[in-house]
Amino acid sequence: CFNCLNFYLDICTKKYKKITIFKMNDKSAIEKNDIGALTDDQQSKLNTFKIKTRMGNEKYLREHPEIDCLISSFVSEVCIQRPNNVREFAADYFTDPDLKLKVQALVQKKESSLKRNQNNS
Repeated sequence: CFNCLNFYLDICTKKYKKITIFKMNDKSAIEKNDIGALTDDQQSKLNTFKIKTRMGNEKYLREHPEIDCLISSFVSEVCIQRPNNVREFAADYFTDPDLKLKVQALVQKKESSLKRNQNNS
């Protein structure tokens, strides 16, 4: 889920930017109730479940920066190359034997960039 990512790659500038995705007090992040479909208690439990799921997903993605690098790199390449057959392009991209090394390099570059930005703050 792209909305769960804390950082994204700005395709134009090739720089990572920190974005705020989900605020606990942001009621717009919770879908509107279908009146009568759920009781108030069921809706409350569902909302709590959604929040916990989003938080869990966000935590997992923070612990695995390679996911963000992999997705950002893929989307960037699609936008640059604009293949006619995106499915075929994706199949080739994700079966590239060098993909692991490329993603590791992107993660290292991202982490060093973040450290450099923190040191400059």
